[in-house]
Amino acid sequence: MHNYTQEEENIISLLNSEEEANIDLAEQLCKGQNIDFEELVEVVFGLSFWSELLKTRVGKHKTTKTRLKHLLKEDWQFTFKEKVKKDGTFFSDIVHLDLAYTNIKTLPESIKSLIKLETIKLPNTMRTLPENIGALQNLKELELRHRKIAVLPDSIINLKSLEVLNLEGTNIKELPQNIRKLNKLKALNLEFTKITTLPEEIGELQSLKELNVCRTRLKELPQKITELHNLEVLDLSRTKISKLDENIGKLSALKELKMWDSKIKELPTSIEQLNKLQKLSLSWTKIKKLPEGIYTLKKLRELDCMGTAIVSISKNISNLTNLEKLKLGYNKKLKSFPIGLGKLTKLKELDIPSIPELPFDIGYLTKLTKLNLEGAQITKFPQNICTLIHLEDLDLSDLQITELPKEMSALSKLKFLTLWGTKITELPLGLPPTCRIRVKDELKVLFIKNYPQYTFE
Repeated sequence: MHNYTQEEENIISLLNSEEEANIDLAEQLCKGQNIDFEELVEVVFGLSFWSELLKTRVGKHKTTKTRLKHLLKEDWQFTFKEKVKKDGTFFSDIVHLDLAYTNIKTLPESIKSLIKLETIKLPNTMRTLPENIGALQNLKELELRHRKIAVLPDSIINLKSLEVLNLEGTNIKELPQNIRKLNKLKALNLEFTKITTLPEEIGELQSLKELNVCRTRLKELPQKITELHNLEVLDLSRTKISKLDENIGKLSALKELKMWDSKIKELPTSIEQLNKLQKLSLSWTKIKKLPEGIYTLKKLRELDCMGTAIVSISKNISNLTNLEKLKLGYNKKLKSFPIGLGKLTKLKELDIPSIPELPFDIGYLTKLTKLNLEGAQITKFPQNICTLIHLEDLDLSDLQITELPKEMSALSKLKFLTLWGTKITELPLGLPPTCRIRVKDELKVLFIKNYPQYTFE
């Protein structure tokens, strides 16, 4: 604790006001009373750490006064837990620190003085982390997304409170072998990193809820991955992983499983044990068949199988009564759809494959807001679509139809109608005037002339 004179107390009050004019006044008062302005600021505001940071801004903030003004403008996006104190604990009480839009390339060693820091975002120019970052015992979130960092310091495992580690887009090639010590870690994002393997110890992170290895060079997962019993989200998309562990069903808390555009060709039968699964993304994989167990996942809300090699869908798909999104488009080998689609009454979005006719019970999907029929082998507009009164987005691209029925006027909530690649040149009366219609450029002039009340894209 520092003992201040009455004159110093008055100057400190001016500084605490966080107004630029008062900072100038405080400096003048210091000069008039032979008080060292810079020393007073250093003591009261603990500027030693921040001065190191600010000096990296080439040619800017050369004096203590200008550095202080810069800080108090909140250019650094601080969130303070407490107001300024007279004992020099101003910056040590910072809980959140955002340096994302600065030009800092390294953090000074004095980072360890921020003992209450919980979250930190570092600038894109950052290339290394100081070893003593491990002293930040209260740090909960470390945001390194798209930073140039290639190596994590060994001390990273000392961040006992760390819950979120975002390494997306960094040059990190490997994780520390003793990563198990980060036992409070809930989210680990490795997307777009240069990671090629995961340590077996990752299976000991029992607090982990989200693991993202999307767009990495991973070819396989460690066996212990199935021991992550609290894992809720697993993203394997665009990896070189070609096979899922037979024990994937042990991930009993899993809610989202993403593997779009991966090398996976089949799903293990144990997937039926994932009874909490809500989202399953298999799009653009070589999967040919869905195991029957998929149709027992009662909580499944989204099933994305676009662009796969699937040749058939089981009639048991009608058991997925909580399904809200079903994407089967661009499946060239899927030529039919089983009876029972109409039982999926919660369905809001539907992408239909290249089938010659729609299931008759599609008209029962009264909650449907988006219907994509692009490329289907349909030659006549299905009348039962006109009963889908909540439809907002209808895509008829590349259909071999030549006209639209007048009953389409019942689609009063339609916002988007896509006609690319069709031979349709006339619109039915009664479409909502706010509907935006997408047609090929060569037809826009004709449509705009004949239907000026609509917007064409």
